[in-house]
Amino acid sequence: MRRSYLPSATLFLIAGLAVAASGCGGKSAEAPPPGSGNSAVAPVTAPKATPTPSRPIEERPNESRRPLRAVPPSEYAQGAEVETWKKGLKQGAIEYRVPAAMQAQQPSAVTVKIHGYQDASGWQPMPGATGNGNLKVSSRMKVELIAPLNPAEFTITPQNSEAVQFVPNDGAATWMWNVTPAYKATDQKLEIRVSLVYQVPGSTLEEPLDDQYYPVTVDVQKLSVAIEHDFQKDPVGWLKYMLPGGSGWGALAALVTSLGGLAWWKRKKKPAARASGKKDA
Repeated sequence: MRRSYLPSATLFLIAGLAVAASGCGGKSAEAPPPGSGNSAVAPVTAPKATPTPSRPIEERPNESRRPLRAVPPSEYAQGAEVETWKKGLKQGAIEYRVPAAMQAQQPSAVTVKIHGYQDASGWQPMPGATGNGNLKVSSRMKVELIAPLNPAEFTITPQNSEAVQFVPNDGAATWMWNVTPAYKATDQKLEIRVSLVYQVPGSTLEEPLDDQYYPVTVDVQKLSVAIEHDFQKDPVGWLKYMLPGGSGWGALAALVTSLGGLAWWKRKKKPAARASGKKDA
């Protein structure tokens, strides 16, 4: 039997192909350890990943936003405004005239005048003034006359003047009333009540503030006693007062009428009493 031999070159080629095939299917070649002599080959490093910037919260889509919570108004804001307003007010003046003695069932005039802050030092006192003083004034003031202890004792009627009036800075405002006592009494109390008037911002409301009281005492006399006293004090003035057309004429007429009615009632009563006496006899 004859053997065939391959050339050595062919054997070397087949062996090289086998080694190559086994290298592709096996493990990858490992990097040489440091200091192995193959210093030209550097280890491969993977690049770092760049983080993607996040969007601001307010720009993220489909995210519900909470509504801002409403700030409640301050409970004392208006009170602070009023206090600031009052601190800015200036001093004015008040004067009043209230008769110390009045006649029962006869009207007497009561007058109050308030001066603005520019008029508080140069004004002339009203004739017969019974009181005066200084007080803070606003552009509008409220003045009332009251009988706090016995309201039924007096009938108080304003003389064409509103309770709230404008007070000019360089002038004055005047309030007047007719006061009629009901019956004779002594030490009757009247009070003048004065209030600042605060204009509520943004409305037509006016709020009276800081009431001040000026008490006065009045003695109420009977009409007959008052007439006798006035005659003794000033006979000439009394005659002018009581003559027709004078202020006292109406009071005298009323007194005479009442006295005449009383006398007529007594005369009428006497015949009736006599007749009843005869019947009993």
